[in-house]
Amino acid sequence: MKYTDRHGDTWEELTSQSGVAELECTESDTAGFAGTVLPKLEVETDWGPLTPVPEPSECAARADEDKAAGPTVSDVMSRASVFQAAHAMVSGLKWGDDDAPSIYDVLQVAKWMGESE
Repeated sequence: MKYTDRHGDTWEELTSQSGVAELECTESDTAGFAGTVLPKLEVETDWGPLTPVPEPSECAARADEDKAAGPTVSDVMSRASVFQAAHAMVSGLKWGDDDAPSIYDVLQVAKWMGESE
């Protein structure tokens, strides 16, 4: 687990054999302070409060990669084929004289088709 203190330094928990929770300073603006190992209680007292640093999840990292890559040709074509099929279904239905299929109708059918896959 990583923490930041009130000065912006980053601390990481260490596993100790003595049972005393220790933290190692991994990033600091103070020259020579990075690498310092102190008991967690001392760090909390002198530089606290400590704020946990959220660790990025693997799922979130993959989502960011997917967003950066953008849609592929196969993604676009599969969406296009769903829309074309929905349009054909809606256009093939019998409508009243005053009614005609709208884009909303096509989108609703496309949504339904996408959910049923």
